[in-house]
Amino acid sequence: MFKNKEIIAKIEALNSDVETKDLDTEKLNTLLLELQKDADERAAAEKVADDKVAADKKAAADKKAAAEKKKAAKKPPPYEVAEGCAITSKRGILDAGMEIKVEDLAGGQAAFDVLLTKTKE
Repeated sequence: MFKNKEIIAKIEALNSDVETKDLDTEKLNTLLLELQKDADERAAAEKVADDKVAADKKAAADKKAAAEKKKAAKKPPPYEVAEGCAITSKRGILDAGMEIKVEDLAGGQAAFDVLLTKTKE
């Protein structure tokens, strides 16, 4: 068993606001056990909270990565003007090797689709 001074020192280390005056060894031991239990419960609760925060951050990062991956998957490959060709567009004349986009054509997506089918033939 610990001496009263040692028990009081441990109690004050856990909670300096606790009154230990006029308590016998048994009551001091009971008080110490209660304070240690409370400290353990607080530590466990903080760990659970920290784990939840970490899990939330990981979930947010995973969600962001999935959204970026999905966005990258939706983006069509860049199309270029074929060698030996030129196209008059909203941006001006696009020469061979220059990227062409739907926005460049006055006819929009329909004109772009027609252009793509002509190049596949």
